[in-house]
Amino acid sequence: MTWQNVLIKADKPKDKPEDGPDYNWIKDEFRKWGKQVRAKGEAIGQSSNRSLYHFLANHVKQHRGRGGGQTDAYPVLARLGPMMRKDITKADYTSIISLIGLLERIEGEKDANPANIYFSSPRRIVKGKRQGKVEWYGHWRSSFYVKWRKKLKKEFVPTPVENDWYSSEINTAKPPVWQALYAEEGNNSSKVIVKKGLLPILKEYKKVVEG
Repeated sequence: MTWQNVLIKADKPKDKPEDGPDYNWIKDEFRKWGKQVRAKGEAIGQSSNRSLYHFLANHVKQHRGRGGGQTDAYPVLARLGPMMRKDITKADYTSIISLIGLLERIEGEKDANPANIYFSSPRRIVKGKRQGKVEWYGHWRSSFYVKWRKKLKKEFVPTPVENDWYSSEINTAKPPVWQALYAEEGNNSSKVIVKKGLLPILKEYKKVVEG
């Protein structure tokens, strides 16, 4: 079974125990999250049919050498998925909560935070030659990229994604991969793909268990 199937097919939480912490609380939230990260293709601004989960699991690896960081989210997915298929114990809970620190480290590392994935395109095309450079962060399919493709009369000219999925400033873009990790419930992205990211889910889980 793939990691993605583990996410989507997580067991339903058992009834809350009469006494003691509810370690299984996270399962329902995780199942909802797993369904949302199945979004793919045009829904997330990608020309391929790969899911958001795929890009989430590979967000750093695909961008190393051109603005990618060294801390990636896959260990988070690898640890959480299997635990959703069993009754969560206190030891499991401790292991899950330790992931909060890793997610916060990814968020704080400029080149690992998916809001800051770097892209660039020519600023101008003069007599078929590229001049200058426009830089942005978050999602590759920006209006800058589309304009460049049009000027070069490329065969593939996509529709730009939502304008807050990319940004000329760091830590401000809200692309789907960022949403999957960090979006707070009720986030105001122009197009919400994931309603609540993993870090807010884990923080809420800690509050539920520890009070």
